[in-house]
Amino acid sequence: MLDDEARRTHVTDSPTTWIVLGGFTDGDADGAPSGLAVHAADAAGDEPVDVLALENPTWITPAPRGPLLYVSHSARRTLSAVRLDAEGTLQLVDEIDIGAMNPAHVAVGPDGRSLIASCFTEGAVVRVALDEQGAFAGIDRTWPLAGAAPGATHRNALQSDAEPHQATLLDDGSLLVPDRAQDVVHRIAADGRHEIAAVLRPGSGPRHLVLHPTAPVAYLVCELDASLVTLRRSGPAGEALEPIDVRTVLPPDWFGESAAAAISLDAGRHRLYVTNRGHDSVAVIDVRDAQAPEVVGWLPVEGATPRFAGVLPMLDVLAVAAMGSHRVDLLDPGNAAEGIRAVRRALVHAAPACAVAVAR
Repeated sequence: MLDDEARRTHVTDSPTTWIVLGGFTDGDADGAPSGLAVHAADAAGDEPVDVLALENPTWITPAPRGPLLYVSHSARRTLSAVRLDAEGTLQLVDEIDIGAMNPAHVAVGPDGRSLIASCFTEGAVVRVALDEQGAFAGIDRTWPLAGAAPGATHRNALQSDAEPHQATLLDDGSLLVPDRAQDVVHRIAADGRHEIAAVLRPGSGPRHLVLHPTAPVAYLVCELDASLVTLRRSGPAGEALEPIDVRTVLPPDWFGESAAAAISLDAGRHRLYVTNRGHDSVAVIDVRDAQAPEVVGWLPVEGATPRFAGVLPMLDVLAVAAMGSHRVDLLDPGNAAEGIRAVRRALVHAAPACAVAVAR
């Protein structure tokens, strides 16, 4: 349970923007800060203000109100609530065993009263209730997804029974859940009903999905065949998906192994960014024609295994986390949109997997 101090929402006339990094702690940190780390956004160096020794904090979602960050732990069965105060100090204030292994992604429900964890290894989506202060109030519901797509071929040897990797929330309270193992996107309605929203190419491995803010389309990155799929959205909440375009996010002269990972949309600059682990690059994709994206270049990554790339709108930077090189680069997004890699700042972190910007 949250203590009284953690329940208070910190209010300040001049909030500070903090960059919070998480990463894997199972491997060799090579001397880098490990766990959950906070950096001042306006600082010049790479030393964190605070580090919290959590195990494998690989996804971070700020609470819609108040001082809490919700953290998922890869290869564990735990979610944590962490308080970030105005001085950049981290404090673990609540945790819950969700009964399912490897929550790869966590999202706050549309009403702010629940968390949605996509548990990759367990093949399940778990909804956790939150109380009025944002503390964990227990497991509300679990959706096992193994066998939910009867036509799944598991054509790639890496695919298991079900591997949900993310949940995207729609305005009607439903969820869109890419499933790397069954090559589908699931839709879980607000009342709990399940259906298949889209079927992708066998062996493609759907991983993460983003919604275009104005056009009726969604973009889906498929990990195993390193492809980008454009889906036309229809229905009252855009819940119906129709694949209308697919293309590789790798250069035409690349013949090595590579797997796509993250996807991020910079709507103002009409650009999508997709990371390639193996080619070790960020594909830059023009989406001025929202239904016909075009790969226009590749940003080289200073390091190996870019698991994460995300636009941090609060700072107007593109954060790229090279998990294999313990490095997070903050890139100028204007240059990145033109295919130019311009590093504003580099941060050291052990096996980084995610980055968020938070004002306190």
